[in-house]
Amino acid sequence: MKKVTVKRLGIGMGAGEPVEILPRAEIERIIDDLDRYEVFKIAYNAWIPGSRSGECQLDLRTGTLQAGSYSVGEMDQAIDSVNITLYAIDQNEDFDGLLDQDGEPYDIEEVWPEDLEGSIEWLLDQWYNQETEAGE
Repeated sequence: MKKVTVKRLGIGMGAGEPVEILPRAEIERIIDDLDRYEVFKIAYNAWIPGSRSGECQLDLRTGTLQAGSYSVGEMDQAIDSVNITLYAIDQNEDFDGLLDQDGEPYDIEEVWPEDLEGSIEWLLDQWYNQETEAGE
């Protein structure tokens, strides 16, 4: 599959450098096909209550899901990071009564943020709106 070249977002080393990622249409197809329970479970398994957040991230280069876990004030600063966060669980989140004993939500809609799709759309805009500038 043909990739597109964009400028890497972020701060620090590598920011503004060209990077090849999957076309937006392919990323949107991957997101549309995701199982919400799988996305939640990846973030949940990376979450350490009271200590570290848990995230499910999508790598824009490969279309694969991965986990992220961060302390307060910490963020992904890897020079090769080209991810968007699909779902995040705050370290202080309280799922009291929303999950079964295995950490599965009784109802995914109860733990799924109301405007998550809008946030993901905004993140994709940040990456893909500067696509044409990368080759200049």
